[in-house]
Amino acid sequence: MIPMIMLEIFEHLKRPDKAAEIIKIYFDRFGATKEQLKIYFEKVIKICDFDEQAKTALKLYHLDKGDSSNMFQLCVAIFLQAASKPSEKEREMGFEFASKLAEKVCANNPEYLEMYLQQIEEAKFEYVKEPFLSKNGFIPDGFVDAFIEVSMDSPLLSPEMRELALKKTSEMFHSKMEALKEGQVSAF
Repeated sequence: MIPMIMLEIFEHLKRPDKAAEIIKIYFDRFGATKEQLKIYFEKVIKICDFDEQAKTALKLYHLDKGDSSNMFQLCVAIFLQAASKPSEKEREMGFEFASKLAEKVCANNPEYLEMYLQQIEEAKFEYVKEPFLSKNGFIPDGFVDAFIEVSMDSPLLSPEMRELALKKTSEMFHSKMEALKEGQVSAF
């Protein structure tokens, strides 16, 4: 009960880093259920802690190997961890590990495995020289919501990331508005 109250407080303060920290302290003291680990997984995504996200995804996978969502979360988490490493050598090794891990955990899902391995091969060209979420201006669409939710005045966002998030959000808004005007997308 107390951790959930603390989570709500830190969410309202726009401090997902502190929310994740509270959850981690609680888990260290009392352990975690699968549902609690899923909440924590979502919190560490918001603060872009890809190493912790990968550890949490691995724990979720080991709790229920039959759950395909755990398998997919693990593969994506390992990919993000690899793509965000600081050095080129670490990223290369990370992508190699991500491929080998996917071959093991996705052995019963060949369609997903093939698509995932292709994505890793393509990402090698994009992220080996420059890490994911780097200062080159690349912010993937899925992370824009997390940046907005953190709040533009949060101490977690550097001025560069704040500017990039605003620019990306504006671009997405205008492209979706144009698609809506042209009738390509329904309003709901």
